[in-house]
Amino acid sequence: MASIQEKVRIWLAKKPSLVEAVGQGVVNFSSLARLAQEDVGGSFEAVKKAVIRQAETVRAERRQRRQKVEALLRSSRFEISSGMAVVLTNDEPDLPVLAHTRTSHGWTSILRESDMPRRWLSVPMSNQVRTGQVLIALYSGMELEDTPFVLSYLLSALEREGINITEFVSCREDTLFVVDEVDGPAAHRVLSGLIRG
Repeated sequence: MASIQEKVRIWLAKKPSLVEAVGQGVVNFSSLARLAQEDVGGSFEAVKKAVIRQAETVRAERRQRRQKVEALLRSSRFEISSGMAVVLTNDEPDLPVLAHTRTSHGWTSILRESDMPRRWLSVPMSNQVRTGQVLIALYSGMELEDTPFVLSYLLSALEREGINITEFVSCREDTLFVVDEVDGPAAHRVLSGLIRG
């Protein structure tokens, strides 16, 4: 039979929004304990004690992850390039692309607008072209692949500012974000703030 502590840990793990609130320290433990008690049983005091212990664990893990992410970002650099385009094709394009990826639906390529054939501006049905894009390339060390939470951290920061990412590629130590030109300055501000701490 699982302990109250283990039941609370499992219960909370199934509720990401509550884990987030607990991690930020914005939860009333009595209210959370009453909510948990409905599902895990046990006395209110035992459940509340388990909730508080779990909150301490979540905050410690979160603090440790954040420190690793911030250290990785401080050692990273990024570049911004405007005048970019994203091209969706059924076949691999024979173009000088900066990055491309293949999925079951076809190819997604990131390239300079100046390298794009002019005939593609008329966009045949087999191709989709999005011009007026900005490429933000984040270059990190190889430890990027072994550091959890980095991409979530970056994407959450951009999302909080209302920045729409039109394409995203993370491969090896490179992380590429493509945004509309109108969002370029805000994305630069957010990412440079994260990198400079």
